[in-house]
Amino acid sequence: MFHGTKSGVKVFDLAAVPAADLAKPLFVRDLCGHALAEFPPVEAWTLDGVIARLSDVQIRESVLEVGGGDAYLGTYWIGGTEV
Repeated sequence: MFHGTKSGVKVFDLAAVPAADLAKPLFVRDLCGHALAEFPPVEAWTLDGVIARLSDVQIRESVLEVGGGDAYLGTYWIGGTEV
């Protein structure tokens, strides 16, 4: 199951994400892997926290400008626009 965000990045449930990765930064990358944004964790990421960050107006504009994007917690892929 995936969850939509205002940026168009669809995020999978975080239950499968290793606990260590939940404490790593949230990265948004374009479809070629170039960094668009990085958000350091305040605490372990929750699904609501990830959705809120990915719904940010600036993220939405960046993802639209480059034609799509992917989200990662550390190096663990958690979703994208191509899902």
